[in-house]
Formats: sequence, structure tokens, C-alpha cells
Amino acid sequence: MCLLKVKFPLSVVTVLVPLVASFTLKSVDPVTANNPNFDGCECVSGNSSFYCCQPISVYRFSELVCVNVSSVDTQNVIPFTLSADGKSRLTDTYSEKAPQPYCIEFDNPGPVYTCLIFYNTTFTSTQVSGCLKLRVLVQAEIFIPLRCFNLSRPSDVKQEDDFTTNYIF
Repeated sequence: MCLLKVKFPLSVVTVLVPLVASFTLKSVDPVTANNPNFDGCECVSGNSSFYCCQPISVYRFSELVCVNVSSVDTQNVIPFTLSADGKSRLTDTYSEKAPQPYCIEFDNPGPVYTCLIFYNTTFTSTQVSGCLKLRVLVQAEIFIPLRCFNLSRPSDVKQEDDFTTNYIF
């Protein structure tokens, strides 16, 4: 909340008027957020990739934020790409040894931070699973649960000439 100091010319009274950012965001129930029919969030899960997009409209900020988790290798890391309105903004790797939020900053119309958070991640010899949520900071902090994913690990990697082939069983 931002406070605006206003002085009335005929009196010595100073009034603090709260300015509250108006935003439109559908309420999110964390219990049903994993339901495939959740409005607004579009997710596609394959054998070894996961893609999820969420439209965000807060105050004067409006972007379609997407995350792509793919190419899970045999180490306990998850490569991902975070994009906004079709443009890749961040490519990084999540590690269970150093979990952290991964943030991108937007400057227009003011400082807005959108962060990707991995949670409930599990690494086994055959699968990697976890959940994602977005954190949006614009005068307030808003958490938007996305979806959980379950990806197969490559069980056999074969080197052929200059190409690596992953066989997933």
C-alpha cells in the first residue's frame, strides 16, 4: 500500500490517503490447483518434459508467464526455461542441493518481480517429480500455484557418432 500525503489549502489538516493498486487475479485454492481443469493455467506434460503457462494481470502489469521443464538428466538437477509473452527470459537449472526462487524483473510500468519456485521435489533412479508455483511481487506478494509434474529419467544413454540418444523405458 502506498500512502499519499494531501494538504487542504484552507486548513492545517494533513490527511494520509491510502492508494491501493487494483488488480485482477482469480482466486487460487491450493487444494484444487492441481486439478487439470483449473482456469487460466495451461499445462502439458510429456514423458520427459513439462510445460505450463499462466496469464498474470496485476495492476498495469499483464504478461503470459511460461515455464518449460525438460531434459531431465541422471543427476539430481532439473533444467528449465522461464519465459514471458513468448520470449525466453531465464534459462537455469534447479538443484536439490541449493533450492532457491528463480526471478525475472519487469520494469514497465514499475518494478515487478516474477519468481519460479520448485517445491516437493523428489528424485529417484527412474523419475523426477515436483511442483511449481509463481510468486509475483508488485506492491504485494501473490503466490500462484501452477501444477505438479512427474518426469521419466533416461534409463539408457547411448553415444552414436556426435549424437547422444536417450532411450526411455
